[in-house]
Amino acid sequence: MRRGIDQNSFPESQLAPIICTKRNIAKEQPKALIFDLMGTCCDWHSSIVPAIASCPTAPSLSSEDYSNLAIDWREGFFEEIHHRFQTGEPAEDIDVTHRRVLDRLLQERGVDSQTWDDEVRDKLVQQWHNQIGI
Repeated sequence: MRRGIDQNSFPESQLAPIICTKRNIAKEQPKALIFDLMGTCCDWHSSIVPAIASCPTAPSLSSEDYSNLAIDWREGFFEEIHHRFQTGEPAEDIDVTHRRVLDRLLQERGVDSQTWDDEVRDKLVQQWHNQIGI
């Protein structure tokens, strides 16, 4: 099973406002449409892996590692926001979360801030906003 947010872990009372059925749509016009972008409407993996590949060579990171880094980054992001939700912490800008997770993953893989500096890391974080549509 993939790690990430399991919608079954959220109390039904918190999901109720976002679940639309034929019955409640007929009674009331929706005020907002909410849908998932990361993975449903966009090919996040094919957008992030080439961005990683375009970074300066990191001796401890081979091209075969790029896909796993992307997958771990996305999973780490969802773990972070799920943890914030579970502990009652306020939401934060997704770029801050993406950057924190990326920094941790790169440190674990031996990629230091000299090899991939702030400019490189910020470029990678911004790639989450520039994804290929499915």
